[in-house]
Amino acid sequence: MFGIKYVLLTTACILIITSCSSETSNDQASLSNLVDTQQPDAVSEDSGTPSTANNNDSQPTDAIIPDNEMVDTGPDRPEDTNDTTDNVDAQPQITRISLGFNGQELNEDTGQFGGGSALTVASEDGRFIAFTTKATNVIDNIQGEFDNVYFCDSVTNEVTKVSVSVDGSQLNNSSTINDMTPDGRYIVFSTSATNVIEGGTRGATQLYRYDTVTRETLLLSQDNSAQQGNDTSVSGQISNNGNLVIYRTFADNITGNDASPDVVLLNITSMNSTSLNELTITPDSSGNSQESIAFFHMTSDGAKVLLGKANNSYSIYNINSGQSETEFTLAAGNSISLGDSPLSDNGQFIVFTRRVNDQTFIERFDVTTGVSVDVNSENGINSNPDINADGRFITYWNITTQNVYLVDVQTNETMLISQGLGGVMANGNSSSASFVRGDNFVLFSSTASNLVADDNNFKQDAFLYRLNP
Repeated sequence: MFGIKYVLLTTACILIITSCSSETSNDQASLSNLVDTQQPDAVSEDSGTPSTANNNDSQPTDAIIPDNEMVDTGPDRPEDTNDTTDNVDAQPQITRISLGFNGQELNEDTGQFGGGSALTVASEDGRFIAFTTKATNVIDNIQGEFDNVYFCDSVTNEVTKVSVSVDGSQLNNSSTINDMTPDGRYIVFSTSATNVIEGGTRGATQLYRYDTVTRETLLLSQDNSAQQGNDTSVSGQISNNGNLVIYRTFADNITGNDASPDVVLLNITSMNSTSLNELTITPDSSGNSQESIAFFHMTSDGAKVLLGKANNSYSIYNINSGQSETEFTLAAGNSISLGDSPLSDNGQFIVFTRRVNDQTFIERFDVTTGVSVDVNSENGINSNPDINADGRFITYWNITTQNVYLVDVQTNETMLISQGLGGVMANGNSSSASFVRGDNFVLFSSTASNLVADDNNFKQDAFLYRLNP
């Protein structure tokens, strides 16, 4: 049963992220009256560590265990000369977070360009960072043949290579970060490497959850009898407590549904996989839910999922009740792109792009009132909107100017995030702005070299914009 049904003419989207680095800029403009936002409630499932499909022989501990093959500990972190702890009038900072273990610039690109799957994520307090890069100088003895996933603790200066085989050696193919819990405990990544777990995998891209405390790697893309998926699984999203994961799979043996692709909801405590296609799409004459889900986004607390289906129709599925509670359709020219994060964590607001002639604007839709409002976006083509937990703030990428912006929908104020030192224009392209869970930071990518001091690597880096200094 659907509780609410709407036909929309417009709407928009958002997300959250945080990170770690010592290179900062204080010379940034700020939104007036920036307020703290409430965090979503945790889901009720037990988040205890389940038995793992892969154990890299690490012992459980309350702290990350040093490992000579996987971890480098850099020198003591230099004093942050832009520390604003005691300065109540300090402005938000931009921090470069894609750096090697000793603070050196990376020799390859980091971060994502123009939306898509996350290549950099951060914990809500900014202490932990995880990123994907082909750089060879993140830690020692890294070959540049494949993309690797790394985990950085900005307090202890430890950098851990996440994408390693069961014996700690290099994987035989590239890996990509998908998501991380806000406490930095669990990382979701995907890889087609065949040597991640004991016994290996077939070569199709599989999805894994890495525990940064125990250093155990769990195969997520498996059926209810622990058989690995027989085709590609990607785009994993994890709940705050690390127990629920939603992802896309082309495998037909994980849930028993023949739809390709299928969207899977996995409860890690029980290791039970459920097809959201079967739960939310009317079966065909043969009993299968063949219609694919083009888009999905789970709220951080794991309570709701926004699903995009055929003919620009969408629904919000309540995981706890097992019911679709809202259904709506976007008019022609309006869209939510794969890789966007359009649903606020409270489930009330959705953001989307609206095409008018040669320009694209951003709108926010209130599912409780049915009211859609224009977001104060820049002229040109605006894309990849991201919305914070309570739906008040929205970030987006302006493709025309190659900059990222932050909007306060309540005050209708727009602020340029990708601004160079001293308030000058950034001298490179910026994109992929998203909120870090907890709404303390905005994460974005940029090729600009004047956002922070001493940026000389001429590469795309990942940056963190602090909202509440």
